[in-house]
Amino acid sequence: MCCWKSSKRQLVGVLVAVVAFSTDVPAAHAEPLSGPLSGEYHFHGKTLLDPPPGAAQDTHLGLVLEGRAARDLFRRMTAKAEADICLDDGSVSKTQGGLRCTELAGKAGWRCEFAIQLEPVALVADSAC
Repeated sequence: MCCWKSSKRQLVGVLVAVVAFSTDVPAAHAEPLSGPLSGEYHFHGKTLLDPPPGAAQDTHLGLVLEGRAARDLFRRMTAKAEADICLDDGSVSKTQGGLRCTELAGKAGWRCEFAIQLEPVALVADSAC
């Protein structure tokens, strides 16, 4: 039971850091610092595609942010936007560590993907292209 409480605290810490990173705006930006989230989540194992037989499929929480939260996070990332070779449609993506955010072609929308590895708690990539 002690280990779950420790992992739970670490998971909460990672989530707080993600929200803080996505909403921390210098005062010069007159944008809101918070708002509703939209997107989806799914639990999966370490290997996204063709996992080995018997591999645990609940070791990672995959998260996808969409809409304003993804747009704001994309804009705040310091990584250089590069052509997204997975979509290959004019979309551009920024990657920092395990976080990948995409501005869809023609500014049709924004999407951020990442996963929280549950043991040990860490922010990791959550896409396969």
